[in-house]
Formats: sequence, structure tokens, C-alpha cells
Amino acid sequence: MHPDNTWMHYEQGVHLYNAGYYPEAAQELALYNDAYLYSLDSKAYFDPESAKRSLYLTAKIYDEKLRQYPEAAEWYQLALDCFPDAKSAEKATFRLGDIYYRHLGEYELAVEQFELYLERFLYEAKDAAQAVINIAAIYEHDLKDPVKAIEAYQRFVKYFPGYSAVTFCLGKIIKLFKELGDYEQTAAALEKYLDYCQHEATAEDIVLQLIDIYENILQDYKSAIKMREYYISRFPEADKNKQMQIKIAELYYYELKDYEQALKAYYTLLNNYEINNDAYILDCIANIYIYKLQQLDKGIEVLKVKLEKYGSDPYQCAQMQFHIGEAYESFARHQEAANSYMSFLATVWEHYDLAPYLPTALPHATEYMEWYCSNYDCASIWETQ
Repeated sequence: MHPDNTWMHYEQGVHLYNAGYYPEAAQELALYNDAYLYSLDSKAYFDPESAKRSLYLTAKIYDEKLRQYPEAAEWYQLALDCFPDAKSAEKATFRLGDIYYRHLGEYELAVEQFELYLERFLYEAKDAAQAVINIAAIYEHDLKDPVKAIEAYQRFVKYFPGYSAVTFCLGKIIKLFKELGDYEQTAAALEKYLDYCQHEATAEDIVLQLIDIYENILQDYKSAIKMREYYISRFPEADKNKQMQIKIAELYYYELKDYEQALKAYYTLLNNYEINNDAYILDCIANIYIYKLQQLDKGIEVLKVKLEKYGSDPYQCAQMQFHIGEAYESFARHQEAANSYMSFLATVWEHYDLAPYLPTALPHATEYMEWYCSNYDCASIWETQ
């Protein structure tokens, strides 16, 4: 038997609850609960199942029906202290954290309670995902601890990869790392986001952000190239693809000094894209062959292709003749250099109005021909011009 017939308070409380009289039910159950708590010291006997139900029901009434959250928190804590292994303990532990968070503003206690929920009931629990999100939000907005907020958002991504909120959490991680100025981690989170992103416009924006971070902030040119190649493969019809390919070639050429890969990238550009004016690209290819790979003849072949395509324009013709002469001169192939310089001078003489636009080329070619004629027989060169 229950001491002092306190059983009647329990029965009356349950009856009033079922009838919808919640304040009265809470009062009756509280009387029963107080007697039970007193009995823990007096050794009086109480039916543990009834005591368990009464404590958890009291907390539920104050929480869900009366919305008196300080009292609800107190009764949830008492129920959990007395019956931590009860079937209702999982929900009660979560609700206690939620009350601290959303209604009482006790943010540190809320985090402690949500962490206890995850520790006790693990990440398979019904409200585990929400508990992690709540922890992250508290650290981000209320406790102003971005590092711990990031850790919590990352925990969500790790334990709940199939949830739609993963992209929300990754977006938060990206934002917080940016605010901390940690662009390596920002880039890592953006790449992770790509794994989940199905919306093409959003995916394109992410790839462009990654290119900017790798190229301009981290100066990680290999990763920048990888993302540019990814952009071309994922968005094959995009208007930016030609410029992407040009930049890939330039990064290999000027930043990484990987001249073989630069050549491949430039030839991909010529073969796969419609180029209205490929003079610049042909110049880059020729310069790589001649000055970087020391393959003069291959470079000259490229310059001659350019001369054939653009030689009808006197200025272009003169420039290319001069560059061919420079290339031969750098390899000490003087007769071929002299032939090219002489062709250059002939073009300028024929189109004398070009002279002001060639302020360094003209005197260099003239000086070289003077040197050549003072050291070699230049009669054959004069005859051919």
C-alpha cells in the first residue's frame, strides 16, 4: 500500500488529465510526487511504476498543456533523476534541452542536455538530428562560438548524410569558415557541397567560388586547374568554357611552369573551340617551343603557320618576320636570322608608315644586319630581297 492513501492523488490526477483538467491534474500529481520523493528518505513503499508515470506525466502537463516551462524543466529533471532508464526518458531528455534553449534562454544548459541526449541515446535516436542542429545553432547565434558551431554542423554532415538539411549545414560551415578567414577549410566544405548539389545554377556558383579561392586567395594553381576542368566537364555548353580553357593553359604556362601541359591545353583550345583570332595562342605555343623547351624548329613551324594566316596584314607580317629573326638569333643561327630580319626590313620599307609602331624592333633589326654584314657575306641575302 501507499502510505497515507496518497494513491488517491495519483488516480485523481490521471482522471483529471484524461478529462482535460490540466491545472487540477498537475496539482494532484504533484501531491503524489512529493509524497514519493519524501518516501525515498523515509523508506516508505511506493509502486515504482506509478511513481515513474506520475513524474513524467506531471512534466508533460506543464510542458505541453500548461506551457509553464520553468515548472516543466524542474519536473523533467526530477523524473530523469529518479527514473533515468524509463521509456519516456529519451523524449524527456530532449524536451528538457529544448526548454532550456527555446523558452528559458539557458544556452549552456541546453547544450549540456542535448549532448547528454546524444551520449545516452546515440545518433539513431528519434530527435538526434534536431539535437545536433540545435547545438550548432546555439553555438553560432547565442554563445557566439563559431569554431564549436562548425564542429556541430560537421557532426550533422557526418552522422546524417542522407538528410536534406546536409546542404543547409554545409552552407553554414562555408559561411563560418569564410568569416574566420580559413579559406582552405572553406574550399573543402564547398567541394563537399558539390557532392550533394543537384541544382545546376547553384553548382555553377560553387565551382566559380572554388576557382576564385584556389586561384586568387590560396594560389593553389593545381586545384584551380582541377576546378576549371571540372567546370568544363559539368557544364559543357557554358559560354565561359573557352575562357576556362585559356586560363588553364595560362596557369600551366605562367604559374606552374609546366610547359608540356601548357602546350596540351593550348592545343585543346585550338582543336575544341572556335577561335576568331588565334594569333595570341600561336604566339604562346611558339614561345614555349622556342624559349622553354628549346625546340626551335617546332616553334618556327608554328610562327610560319601564323605568318601564313595573318601575313596579309603588313603590321602582323612585319611583327612575325621580326619574331622569327629573334628566335633564330637566340640560337645563333645567324644566316636564317639575317634572312628573317631582312624580310622584316623590306616590309617596313614597303610600308614606311609602320615605322612608328615598331620603335624597338626596327633599330634592333638594323643593328643586327650591320653586324651580320660586317662579319659574314651578305650578298646572297641582298639578292633574295
